[in-house]
Amino acid sequence: MTNNTAVVIVYADSPGRPMAQKIGSHQWPQLTRIVRQDQVPLHVRSYQEILMLAQEITRQGSGEQTVWWKLDEWVNNKKFDEC
Repeated sequence: MTNNTAVVIVYADSPGRPMAQKIGSHQWPQLTRIVRQDQVPLHVRSYQEILMLAQEITRQGSGEQTVWWKLDEWVNNKKFDEC
């Protein structure tokens, strides 16, 4: 039996956002070093990074981009509204 467990942290990458500040801090590498990634992989991605990848994959398949543009706009508006 294999273990398909992983932890994924997705955050809005903006200087004023608390999670972005934590990930950019000197304490973040200390935290990731103590996580047993051999047992539970830890992945950290920004919404912007995920949206960029989704747009690229959709472009390669000649797919519809509108949903990704709208989601990107929503994330960017949301992150600045809450700062």
